[in-house]
Amino acid sequence: MSSTNNTKQVAWVAIGSSFSFAFAILSSMILSRYFNKDDYGTYQQVLYIYHTLLSVFTLGLPKAYSYFLPRVRNNEAKDVINKINHLFFILGGAFSLVLYVNSPFIAQFMKNDELARALRIFSPVPFLMLPTMGLEGVLATYKKSHSLAVYTFVTRLALLVCVTFPVVFMHGTYTHAIVGFTISSCISFGMALFLKYYPVRGYDHEKSSLTYLEIFRFSLPLLVASIWGILINSTDQFFISRYFGKKTYAEFANGGLEFPIASLLISACSTVMTPLFARQVKEGGDFSKSILPVWQATISKSVMIIYPLLILCIFEAPSIMEILYGRNYINSSGFFRIKQVVNFVKIMPYAPMIIALGSVRFYSMSMMMAFIGLAASEYVSILLFDNPYCLVLIHTLCIILLSSALILHIAIKINIKIKSLIPSRIIFKVAMASLFALGAILAMDKVLMLRNLYWKVMADGCVYFSVYGIFCVFSKIDYMALLRPLTSK
Repeated sequence: MSSTNNTKQVAWVAIGSSFSFAFAILSSMILSRYFNKDDYGTYQQVLYIYHTLLSVFTLGLPKAYSYFLPRVRNNEAKDVINKINHLFFILGGAFSLVLYVNSPFIAQFMKNDELARALRIFSPVPFLMLPTMGLEGVLATYKKSHSLAVYTFVTRLALLVCVTFPVVFMHGTYTHAIVGFTISSCISFGMALFLKYYPVRGYDHEKSSLTYLEIFRFSLPLLVASIWGILINSTDQFFISRYFGKKTYAEFANGGLEFPIASLLISACSTVMTPLFARQVKEGGDFSKSILPVWQATISKSVMIIYPLLILCIFEAPSIMEILYGRNYINSSGFFRIKQVVNFVKIMPYAPMIIALGSVRFYSMSMMMAFIGLAASEYVSILLFDNPYCLVLIHTLCIILLSSALILHIAIKINIKIKSLIPSRIIFKVAMASLFALGAILAMDKVLMLRNLYWKVMADGCVYFSVYGIFCVFSKIDYMALLRPLTSK
């Protein structure tokens, strides 16, 4: 796949992800204003439990599409999709049953009695949503990522309407929002099943040599890594939810999300790079010649897009939280600022490279060690400081150390210096331009002292990007290079 096609595929995946994030933020903005903090916290806890258990019940299978489909003939692709889908149906049913039966225990464990009823209402969702997993891998493999953008827009719009309509227009509670979530899952279920077979609809159906045992051999190591990953990601959520109550958790839920542009772009790059790397490994490509240039180009472009926006959002965090969620959630800005630091490191697409190198076991062991250290450190911090912000700070430092260890492993594995994996020159240029732009904002704010929050944010943004753009011209940061692949045929 050419660099131009890579960029276009990443762009389509990122567009789809941006729809997902935009509708999720809009939903949070609406529910934050119509629910009290107790009800909103309970709703967020339901989603937290679902996403925490999701990695366990998917068994690492979503990545199987990206790994196996590039390795089989087109006539065998439908059989591969069928086999993985069958597993998702079984796992989805098991997930729903576990959620329904164990809802009282989970509610007791989370110290929220209202969770039991909420989880029972939510329990059909896993059966409907698990078969939708891995769709992006199928579409990216066959260069149909534009269909993913359409799917994401339609399904997230349906989710927004189904969740917020009964709350806004029928004065519904969080249980009505959960019912709406379940209804929207039916729409996602139908569209995903159609789109999974859409790229291979014109090919004859032949039985592949792929067995369920081979699928599990690939997915189970990823499952172990995914379990540790979800435990790492949910550690601060668990401790804040259990030890600091629903109101603090509601503030954390709004502020604790990662920077949207970063997560969207990182996810899009991973989606496109995984089947590309898998195909090149199968063909016996030289990593230093075939994969390393793609890696370097991907990071350089990510730095140019993410870093200036990330730095501005960290600076404007209190204003952003107030605009999005209201003054009741201005404390969320502390969580938001700490969480964003990790994205300076996570822009490196190490996961596709780790999979391509066959280093999943090392990946899993690293995740396990990180979780053990993280859980112990966060528990000690509760005993010593009893401060939710300390938990998030420790979590962020852990992710940075883990990401650094994985990048170092990749450098050793392909026998190159780690500096070859890090585009330090473009990072330095973008960071300096961003800091100069922040200085201009501080100077302007002292002079104008705007009281209106919306006008202040707009003025800050205009000054920031104007100064940043001027600095880019003098330091020769070429943003047109980002657009050329999108406009070329």
